[in-house]
Amino acid sequence: MCSSDLSTVSGGWQARVDRLGLRASGQELATLEARLGRLAGADQPVKAEGALRLNLAEAVRQPAAAGRLAIAGGEANLKFGATLGTSRLVQAEVRLDRLRGGRPAADLPSVKADVRLEIDPSGRIRFAAPIRLAAADRASDVSLAGEFTPRPGAAGGRLDARLAGGVLHAADGEALAGVLAAPVPAEARAPAAVDAAVPPWAGWEGRIEVDLAEVIHDAAVRMRDIKGRVELEAGKVRLEGLRGSLGDSGRATLSGALAFEAGRPEPFAAEVQVEVREFDPGPWFRVASGGAPATLEGAFTVSSRLRGRAASVGGLAEAVSGEVLLSSRGGIFRGLPVKVASAAAGGGRVAGLIAAAGNALGSLTGRRDPPAIAGRAQAVTEFAAGISTIPFDQLSLVLTRDLARNLAVREFTLIAPELRLSGAGTV
Repeated sequence: MCSSDLSTVSGGWQARVDRLGLRASGQELATLEARLGRLAGADQPVKAEGALRLNLAEAVRQPAAAGRLAIAGGEANLKFGATLGTSRLVQAEVRLDRLRGGRPAADLPSVKADVRLEIDPSGRIRFAAPIRLAAADRASDVSLAGEFTPRPGAAGGRLDARLAGGVLHAADGEALAGVLAAPVPAEARAPAAVDAAVPPWAGWEGRIEVDLAEVIHDAAVRMRDIKGRVELEAGKVRLEGLRGSLGDSGRATLSGALAFEAGRPEPFAAEVQVEVREFDPGPWFRVASGGAPATLEGAFTVSSRLRGRAASVGGLAEAVSGEVLLSSRGGIFRGLPVKVASAAAGGGRVAGLIAAAGNALGSLTGRRDPPAIAGRAQAVTEFAAGISTIPFDQLSLVLTRDLARNLAVREFTLIAPELRLSGAGTV
């Protein structure tokens, strides 16, 4: 369905598309309304404006997009204006509303972006895009702005950009990322031409500055004052000093590099360093466990250096090796998974030994007078109560993962007023 006209006015021209509609499988796929024209004169630019509406659920069912995005519903609305001459200016308001997607499908945040592009005669592009994600009673506001200079006659170029914002809710970003990460059915995949001699970022250089006031993962898990930069230079991607605040008093610094070494069976190599000071992991444990008591509480220092090498960028996470050092000068440890009911109900040698150890419970619980143990069940209950929650004065451990992907705990030490634990093991 289409309604349009074309006319000339005083040596110039103008055209109008009142409505251009596209349908697929009996459903409306897209509609377009547009006007464009040019005044008389050799140097006059072409000007255009219009609106585009796209049914996203139908769009992702088309052969070119089948299986690539997990979108079950929603619509995209684009209002645009452009001036196309020696220099070009493009402005667009993009809205994604009533989105449903992911696996399984769920309601997604709405997205609004105001995009502005200025393209000079050399092809250099200056861009700015304030972006808002909104869901329920929360909203995330960020902006991406910068400049891109393409390489003459080749792919790539130089990108200098800045990502900044006030508050970003991580859950909204994760939900939208789940749509983008949808698996592609095997029959829909096209063979990809991969050049093992160059990395995906070959031909690119520049930097992206990050400056976010706050990232909220949950009401109890917040990161503030996040600053840093990503650099692309000399065939290497580097994360330079990304830092921020964790919780009430924690501070974290993250740096790393991703390199490509042609000619090796596993040419992609990554290295990451993480330093954390005065960080209380309690709120993070509670969120991860759905509200259960935290395994660790206290002010912790974490230091780690991790490395990995793989045949692809996607394989680096599985190939990571290195060590994480964790220590604290005071807190609570709930890392011994004791189940009182099952232990007390069971008979045999273990329960008997625990009952015989009743007189030693005072040293575990901090009680000076040994409790009276009436029987095996009470012994088990008292023992479990003594070690399920341990206030400590000092805790340290080293967590390692070797090249064979074996995870181990070594040099574990816990010192409490009436208890000392030490040891090592594998996970």
